[in-house]
Amino acid sequence: MMHSDPCAEPARDSVELRRSLRDLVALTMLPTVWAGYEPPQICADLVDVIARMIDTDGVYLTAPANDCGEILRLKQEGDRETERCLRASAAESAHGNVQTIAGPGQAPLRLLTSTLSFRATDRFVVASRRADFPTEMERLILRVAANQASTWLDWKHAEAAVVAESAFRRAIENSMAAGVAVVDVSGRQTYVNRAFAAMTGWPEAELVGRTPPFPYWAPEDAANIQAAFEEVLAGRINPAGYELRFRRRNEQRFDALVLISPFEQPGRLPGFLASIYDITERKTAERTARFLAEAGEILSRSLDYEDTLRGISALVVPRFADWCFIDLVEADGGFRRIAVAHPPGAVHEAIAARLQRSYAPKSAPSGVSQTFTRGTSFLMNEVSEDVLIAVSRDDEHRDALLSMGIRCFVSVPMTSRGTTFGVLTFLGTQDRTRFEPGDVALAEEVARRAALAVDNARLYGNAQEANRAKDEFLANLSHELRTPMTAILGWAHLLQLGDLEAGQVSLGLQTIRQSGEAQAKLIDDLLDISRVVTGKLHLNATAVRLSDIARGAIAAIRPAADAKRQRLEVDIGADDTTVLGDASRLQQVFWNLLSNAVKFTPPGGVVRIQLADRDSDNVVLTVEDTGEGIPPEFLPLVFERFRQAATAARGRTGLGLGLAIAKELVEMHGGSIAASSGGRGGGSTFTVTLPRLAENQKPPERLVRAGRPHEKLRSLRVLLVEDDEATRVLLATVLGTFGADVTSASCATEAEAALLTFEPEILITDIEMPGNDGVSLLHVLRGLKSPTLPAIAVTGYADDASRERALAAGFNGFVPKPLDPALLADEIVRALVAK
Repeated sequence: MMHSDPCAEPARDSVELRRSLRDLVALTMLPTVWAGYEPPQICADLVDVIARMIDTDGVYLTAPANDCGEILRLKQEGDRETERCLRASAAESAHGNVQTIAGPGQAPLRLLTSTLSFRATDRFVVASRRADFPTEMERLILRVAANQASTWLDWKHAEAAVVAESAFRRAIENSMAAGVAVVDVSGRQTYVNRAFAAMTGWPEAELVGRTPPFPYWAPEDAANIQAAFEEVLAGRINPAGYELRFRRRNEQRFDALVLISPFEQPGRLPGFLASIYDITERKTAERTARFLAEAGEILSRSLDYEDTLRGISALVVPRFADWCFIDLVEADGGFRRIAVAHPPGAVHEAIAARLQRSYAPKSAPSGVSQTFTRGTSFLMNEVSEDVLIAVSRDDEHRDALLSMGIRCFVSVPMTSRGTTFGVLTFLGTQDRTRFEPGDVALAEEVARRAALAVDNARLYGNAQEANRAKDEFLANLSHELRTPMTAILGWAHLLQLGDLEAGQVSLGLQTIRQSGEAQAKLIDDLLDISRVVTGKLHLNATAVRLSDIARGAIAAIRPAADAKRQRLEVDIGADDTTVLGDASRLQQVFWNLLSNAVKFTPPGGVVRIQLADRDSDNVVLTVEDTGEGIPPEFLPLVFERFRQAATAARGRTGLGLGLAIAKELVEMHGGSIAASSGGRGGGSTFTVTLPRLAENQKPPERLVRAGRPHEKLRSLRVLLVEDDEATRVLLATVLGTFGADVTSASCATEAEAALLTFEPEILITDIEMPGNDGVSLLHVLRGLKSPTLPAIAVTGYADDASRERALAAGFNGFVPKPLDPALLADEIVRALVAK
């Protein structure tokens, strides 16, 4: 029989007490661990601590309010009865009371339920089959553990709520398009949101804590911003807000609408909350519309486009730039600066005067020259001294550019209808540090409108000049037609009166012929220029020896030169050189140049003619005279239609068509013609360059010229139909001189009647006649006689279209009025050969 030691019981109690006290101290230390835990980790650690400190059969915890579902610890794995009892007890609302649940074949299960935090749904249950569960110490341990866990779970829940609320508020602020900034009454900036930081380009850390002037204040608007800031600090807030000019960290400017409201935070100085909206797009549109309206008014003010462009440059400065240049393109491709708008002040005035007369050469790598060459805008927002030196023309120009302090510039072309008239340049030197895409777009629109104004003004000037030239042309035409007509009518009247000596009769007939030829030449020129304008001037090209053409033209003009005692110096080389061309048209060109040289060179002067091979590809004809020369201002216009230079030697004779026709003819031959002169009294030189015909190059078969026609028309039976009696008599006379047998009729009816007694070999008829016209008559005669009866059309309509219509109608030849007997003979023989 064993006896218990009376001293052992107190010893065990002492050990148990020390262990329980140690557990309680450990529980009080849990917050230092739980401070870094999330609620689910705190719940799991609480279950582990209870299972370690108390002899239990199971611990169950559920805390849905703290994102913790269920935690179960069983002493015996698979003890389903204890698990069921724990879950059932947790589902009940009993708190602090011990439940006893008896089970078959085992000791009753005692369960104690405690709540976590102030949420009734968060609970934990401890179960044990010990009869003394829970002891007072175990109750204390469970109560302390529940309190500690509840305190930290509630704190964590509150902390999460604060974080969530802060994150929600921050998310709202960051989602706002408007910037937000807070400034206290001392002027210190205490807060900015992410939108404002992004708007300005400075990070929040560099903006918070700053005092005025803030880095995002644009220097050019600093006075306006400072005044608004002081007004706000004084409590006089404008409810409509303030429209201010801010800058970004990259120096880009933007317009801002700032709305101010008082703002207070507990524990901090009161201040003001500013909501900032980027209104750059709206303000730019307003400024642009206002500027373009004013620019449009200036551009429509006058047709003097240089004056209006100066007005535009004055409008640009200082609203959109510190300086403005406008350069126009000259005829030689160079530039002429017509406007330099600048900031006020004598220094700037002096620089502007230097820049007015000195600017970048055409070969400069950037700026005006590059804009004109490429036809596109050129923007530079960082201008170095090297750039300015590269675009300078000379030392004076370089010094002027360097003294301006140019920081940025944009050059845009002034283009209208595919033609660039000049370049518009904006420069920033003081307040303007860069040009934005919107500024470039504005400059391009101003340049487009300016170019349109220049184009319209020049078109109007050209139209006025064309009207003047037309009036002058008509006056000259009237003069040129009336002059020979006066001689013709006068001599015709004298010849009709009779009583003239033989010499006078010969002189009269010669004068009438010369006057008629002069009129025919005028009409030919008019028809040629009409063909040029309509694109219907054609060449009958073949291999032509230019030396023969030149000698023929010289022979034709020599009598006129001899009459004025002029010396012709002739150097005809290139005897074997041929070109592919129309001999008659080339003769026309050469004769025109020689005729002008003789005509406009005073008596005793010299005309030099030279024909030489320039190289293996080209041959050159040069006609040089010692006449009065061509004025420099007229030289670019010398080949234009209806243009004449009125000088003391030249006067205003002719229609001003000869050189225009010559230029067209030369270019149709693939060549070029140029004029030069030493000015008044310096004579003139005309140079024609034509491509040589290679030795192995043959003219196209369709362009081979017909040979000279046979002129023997003796005994040819001709039926002549012409409603105009004078012309009919003339034609019959001409044909009679050729030996032809002519039967004349005044209309189609008479022609048909003549067939009863006359068998024609060829029909020559006017096309436009009363009743049946010439085309109808041709068809009738070919139906009555022979379908191959040759026929020649004679008409006053001498254009190519009339010729083509006549040939298409069945005629074999075409002779325009006024009549050229040789041409008529040629056409008759050609028609007979074709038959």
